[in-house]
Amino acid sequence: MTLEISFAVVVWGDSYLELFLNTTLPNHLSSINLPACAKYGYLVYQIYTRPEDAAKIERHPSYRALSSTADVSVMPLLTGDTAQTANNFHDMIVGTTEAVKEALL
Repeated sequence: MTLEISFAVVVWGDSYLELFLNTTLPNHLSSINLPACAKYGYLVYQIYTRPEDAAKIERHPSYRALSSTADVSVMPLLTGDTAQTANNFHDMIVGTTEAVKEALL
């Protein structure tokens, strides 16, 4: 039986996407992080984001590199009309809740 190791991130908006794609994700891909974990099991990496940000993620070279290391999914962060939401922590809570539910399946 192969161990499934799940990772999930919740990210949206230009400034956070830039940080995630250009700093966070390359660090996750360093040899002592995700590639080291791959020695112990099958990697699943889910990125929860707003639908309008998904294409930006999927076009980025770091995403393509990640796809060669893990089974990657870009999941829609469906929280209603968040442009009208004063508290964007709501989006973070929704994304994190969905990630935990998915990991427990």
